[in-house]
Amino acid sequence: MKPAVFKLQKPVPLDAQMACLRGDGPNLIAGGFDGVARRYRADGMSIVTTGAFNGLTGWLTGIDQLPGGFVVGVDSHGNAMSWKGDARLWSRPSLSAGWLRAAANSPDGKFVAIAARDGFLRLLRTDTGATHKELSLGDDLMSLAWSRDGSRLAVGNLHGSVVVLSSSLTVTVKFDIPGFFKIDRLQAVGGIRRLAWGPDDATLVAMGAEPRTGGFVQAIPRVAVTDAQGKLMHDLKLGGENEGFALDSGWHPDGWLAVVTSGQPGTGKIHQIDVLSGKALASVPVVNPHGITMVSRQLMVVLATNANSSGNGKVKDSGGTYRGNHSVLQPVTAV
Repeated sequence: MKPAVFKLQKPVPLDAQMACLRGDGPNLIAGGFDGVARRYRADGMSIVTTGAFNGLTGWLTGIDQLPGGFVVGVDSHGNAMSWKGDARLWSRPSLSAGWLRAAANSPDGKFVAIAARDGFLRLLRTDTGATHKELSLGDDLMSLAWSRDGSRLAVGNLHGSVVVLSSSLTVTVKFDIPGFFKIDRLQAVGGIRRLAWGPDDATLVAMGAEPRTGGFVQAIPRVAVTDAQGKLMHDLKLGGENEGFALDSGWHPDGWLAVVTSGQPGTGKIHQIDVLSGKALASVPVVNPHGITMVSRQLMVVLATNANSSGNGKVKDSGGTYRGNHSVLQPVTAV
């Protein structure tokens, strides 16, 4: 596998700060800290706004979509909601008493899995929003990944454990990956922030960080590759302790994994990972990326932050006013 050559195209500034991004080819959906899900379409190197969905009240912490226009979002107030076309399909207010962390549609489109901070994993019907099954896994659940055939669902938690369940939510495998969690300065830091099944569904890729300190968090981005039973095959550290967390990923059609990492203000990269060999082949700096989706073989879109942003708010512009941060959609070509 050869290293990719990344090239950043002209970024598209957004009118708000966005928390998450998912795509279905050129159709993109981004979840905002204002609870609004915004739709976009990638047309060549241009990205145009195509609509927005309202109704959630907290930070939109997880979002997913299916071909045909079905979109589901979850927020930090414990609410879940779905839309289809331009209309709301169903709403589940107060599904949890606290944060909902992630949402993932099953490959057959019948169910959406929702991970919660209270440790509950729930399967809802995509057509009605009714609860199909739920299971307490006893930890802060942070990430979800369905196998491509829909027979298995992997769940990652704050303490660095992975649980693999059948489609009926029967636990089949549970294992720990040491080093994804630390308590420091009275703060619980870490967690498996993203999971992905390998191209053959025989491997799992767990992404997050090796935390070094709490408070002003410092951490080394980490990508761990295991077999389906949890045996560690590869363990990659993607930079230094200011580089932060591996937060999102997308499979390139050529079989490599694009991983975005984000750390201290202004710090971030897109990494090309060969999962089979366990090697990081190439990277390119991007300002605090935290979402990525593949549009085509040549094009990916990254959810990032505006350049010259300031995490501590001390930088003023030429007019003497403090700069505010906003999100950008960053088209990136890879050849």
